[in-house]
Amino acid sequence: MEFLQIDQNILGEIFANNYLLVNDEYEIWKTALHWSNEKCRKNGKKRSIKNLRFALGSALTKIRFPRITSDVFVKKIVPSGILTDEEIFGIYQFYCHPNSRGTPGLYPLKFQSHGRILDWNISHGNRGTTLALEIEEFSKFAQEEEESERFSEEKVRMKGFKWEISAEIKTDEESNEKCLGFFLWCTPEKRKNKENWSCKCSATFRIVSQKCGVEDLIGRFDDIIFNSNEKYRSDIRGFYKFITLSELMDKSKGLYNKKEDKVTLTIDVIVERMKTDIAYPPKSTGKILWTIQKLSEFSREVLMSERNSETVHFKEIEWKICAEVVKNENNEKSLDFSLACVPTKDIIWNGECTAILRFVSQKNETTENDCVVLFPNSITFTVSGGNQSVTILT
Repeated sequence: MEFLQIDQNILGEIFANNYLLVNDEYEIWKTALHWSNEKCRKNGKKRSIKNLRFALGSALTKIRFPRITSDVFVKKIVPSGILTDEEIFGIYQFYCHPNSRGTPGLYPLKFQSHGRILDWNISHGNRGTTLALEIEEFSKFAQEEEESERFSEEKVRMKGFKWEISAEIKTDEESNEKCLGFFLWCTPEKRKNKENWSCKCSATFRIVSQKCGVEDLIGRFDDIIFNSNEKYRSDIRGFYKFITLSELMDKSKGLYNKKEDKVTLTIDVIVERMKTDIAYPPKSTGKILWTIQKLSEFSREVLMSERNSETVHFKEIEWKICAEVVKNENNEKSLDFSLACVPTKDIIWNGECTAILRFVSQKNETTENDCVVLFPNSITFTVSGGNQSVTILT
């Protein structure tokens, strides 16, 4: 009964919480309906669709309807009549095109589509989690001096490591504009593990859209290696210039909630591997074949976003192709490709190799039209301390 006494604003704050321990969004809908029915009864009003929706107010928009299965949505929620036709069509459109947040001017999606903490843990076993940071009074934060930081209130514990988000004010040396730095932190939970540890993960950085029909701003790293190497700071990884503050606070971008003066950041993390010694068959040559899926989506991500091929193992080293979103000399977005190698054991290592990078023609089945990049006759790389990635730019 105590829950039914809370007001609409508090209800909205509860529904907006990324860490709400609910693994089925439909349960939140049922709770909202029960709460609004009780409010109508308490206020002596008829439990009509209009009154139920009015009672919920802005709290209704905090329910993540796209997280509900289409079958349940059609059978249980649409018949209630609470949602408008435009809201329903926006959700239908999301079911058909889940990677888009809707088409402005047609049926924009009016509800958040990213999961809560239990959604992510269930989807990826205990290998994945979603971290969230809401920066309140963002306009004040934007005026602070460089290196000012904000951290997520709680550290999420997963796979023996503590994970958290930080945001920091940075200044672009070229343009002298203030930017938002966006980072992921990883440290071991137990003190005894702090001397010799490593962890490999993938992460999707996201500024959550606050405007209907506008996509989240996304940056991604396919492979991040955190470790205890003292020579290189490796408990933090992210984007030093994720977006300029002027762009972020631009009303047309839809990323800054001016009314509530806040910005919402999330990072989806999937742990791929903790420190381990793996035995691979001895090989002196290898071939990596990589097809980049959804290239157009990748090209729209923020600068420094990375994608990586699957790794090939030989000579106790992992080899992979990397692609990164960069700006070329004409200040246009482009993709940089590179070859990277990482030892599978914590050792002092060095090596020499030759490599050919080939862009395979899509016009026919022959190799005549392939674009071939020849590396020098030999590439030498040396690293002290394990698990440090050496990148050979093309």
